[in-house]
Amino acid sequence: MKSLRKIATLIVLIFVSGNTIIANELTKSIYFKFKKGYPLHKFSTNEKPKDQNTYSVIENINNYPELALALQGYDFKIERPGYYSSKKELTSVFRITLKNPEKLNEVIAILKKQPTILYAELAPTYKMDL
Repeated sequence: MKSLRKIATLIVLIFVSGNTIIANELTKSIYFKFKKGYPLHKFSTNEKPKDQNTYSVIENINNYPELALALQGYDFKIERPGYYSSKKELTSVFRITLKNPEKLNEVIAILKKQPTILYAELAPTYKMDL
């Protein structure tokens, strides 16, 4: 029984310690958040997620004119990954996914210069190391 418990513990440790957060060529997204009090676009109250496991909603950059102007010329998708979350704090986090990930640092620098942005950072990418 003890040896079975040791094997199970070893397997769990391998999988737990094998997760690595990386920010390199796999990263194509940026997380950012507007400062508190910034008026965020609200979707229809009748709008529900497509399925119960969906928390994200695709945004229209034109709902945020100063951001649309600052990011003009970049090809990206913008969404709110926690929009349908029950945690209010998560509903105001945005994710930008760039078609050209080589421009990530440029876009982060642009976002950080915006007076309405609280933070902008690379989205962590998780990778299993075995």
